[in-house]
Amino acid sequence: MSTLQKIVREYWSNRPMELAAALSYYTLLSVAPLVLIVVAVAGLVFERPDVEGRVVTEIRALVGDEGAAVVRTVLRNANDREKDALSVVIGSVLLLLGATTVFMQLQDALNRIWKVDVSSHESAVRVFVKERLLSLAMVLGIGFLLLVSLLVNAALSAVSDSARGALGYAPSVFHALDAVLSVVVITLLFALMFKVLPATSVAWRDVWFGAVTTSVLFTLGKSIIGLYLGRASIGSTYGAAGSLVVVTVWVYYASMIVFFGAEVTCLRSRYRH
Repeated sequence: MSTLQKIVREYWSNRPMELAAALSYYTLLSVAPLVLIVVAVAGLVFERPDVEGRVVTEIRALVGDEGAAVVRTVLRNANDREKDALSVVIGSVLLLLGATTVFMQLQDALNRIWKVDVSSHESAVRVFVKERLLSLAMVLGIGFLLLVSLLVNAALSAVSDSARGALGYAPSVFHALDAVLSVVVITLLFALMFKVLPATSVAWRDVWFGAVTTSVLFTLGKSIIGLYLGRASIGSTYGAAGSLVVVTVWVYYASMIVFFGAEVTCLRSRYRH
């Protein structure tokens, strides 16, 4: 049996459609708190409007205009809301719980792919706290990656403006570098995901191989998904709820691609050792 056949067989044995459906559901519940926390982390260094603009731009590049509309609505409603001390405390706790839920589901999915026995003799409360802290680390990691992305993007913009002033135009290389930056950020996100979330040890060489492979598959796949969603006119079919439906469908298919990349990473790690 070829390596590809083994990967495909293992992939389907883990019921990726079921895993993707669960993850897309939890993503829908977590998207608002996740966006707000990531913006808050990056907003410690940059002006909030700049951070929000970058987040909307990145989401538009991934999901399209419908996904960007959902994020824009979340940010607008958060900014318009009046806050008192009690509501801030309660809201912060709910935000943390909501934002970490999707990563707990993702961890469960990766543990199934890695066939990790997660049974524990620890108390349920201890396990719950550990899982939430691990998921919170992922949320903060995303915020840090966004921060790095903003720093590099700011540097590219400064150099581009200087080139425009000296040459009268901005060389297209800066647009290419910005596109490369997005791919690098996605690759780092997958590396963080494959290293931190599975409840087992994964060697860094396997992590990087899987992250790059998944990033390539994801970059190709998101174009195909975008083409499908554009032709299917899902957003217009569901009216006011169209944007949320588009995001859910996009996450569903994108999750299946990510799980395939995780399967590649898992089998490489397993057979290399």
